[in-house]
Amino acid sequence: MWEGSFINILKKRIDLIVLAVIIPALVAYVVRHQEEFRFIKHIDYLFLIPIALSALGIFTTNGLITKFYVRLFGTELTPKEWFGLSAITAMGNYLAPFRGGVAGKALYLKKKHQFPYTAFLAAYTSSYILLFLTGSILGLLSLVGFSFIYHLTDWRLFAFFFVILAVIAAALKASNYSPTGEGRIAQHLRNLHQGLQYIKKDKSLLLKVGLLFLLNYIIISLQLYCAYLAIAHEIPYLAALFMSVILAFSIFTSITPGNLGVQASIIALISKLFGFGFNEGLMVAGILRIVLMGIAFTLGPIYSYIFTKSFTSDS
Repeated sequence: MWEGSFINILKKRIDLIVLAVIIPALVAYVVRHQEEFRFIKHIDYLFLIPIALSALGIFTTNGLITKFYVRLFGTELTPKEWFGLSAITAMGNYLAPFRGGVAGKALYLKKKHQFPYTAFLAAYTSSYILLFLTGSILGLLSLVGFSFIYHLTDWRLFAFFFVILAVIAAALKASNYSPTGEGRIAQHLRNLHQGLQYIKKDKSLLLKVGLLFLLNYIIISLQLYCAYLAIAHEIPYLAALFMSVILAFSIFTSITPGNLGVQASIIALISKLFGFGFNEGLMVAGILRIVLMGIAFTLGPIYSYIFTKSFTSDS
């Protein structure tokens, strides 16, 4: 009995466990290599401007994705709502593990527009299908570019993205079988099935959301590109684009608030694999986090106040 309770505690607090392991390790690494990080004082701060502007672009694209999905159920969101919800979600993701900011968006839609939680979960799940569909295509195109331009070919990565693309394509063409059963996994499968039905029924939704995710990848790749320029390291744009795809797929590791520590490690490791330097990757991750958190924690509280005030005025 005690063993079962201990396992439950571990499951519930895995975010703190990961933070307790990764953050001290990153701090220890920076302390041991502090001489190599001294040139962080020489950052070109002008490049922080396009990074900040691109953050607003991401809020806009994410907000539009929410708008299009909610419209399926006859609910029309105002620009203030879909943009504000995107900002609040970003702030919430930094405050809570497992991308907890999404819960705030679902709560607002339920309270303000009577938008069902089940419909929200189905729409949220199907959005990830399109995220990975777009990402797998971009990943394959990036690898083709590396092969032709730089004569670098890794068939394992080709196979990885091709399998993901094939699985998603097969799922979109699957039958109308609806999973049955009890439990969390069965519910996730039902949400996935319902989300697939939305995509199959509305081809314009598939196109619009797919293009918005494509724009998101481009914006994130430009953020990475500018962050490297800020530390006087110019990298090929193809490398930045490929890194943006890998970061999107790292969503499965979002178990700490804002993916703290995990995302920095991923960027640093990819940076090292590309030959741009592990330390440089850590600094790029730090620059992006500081700028994006600054935008999220500026706009998030403002829109939280606006929405809270609208609730009180309606009651």
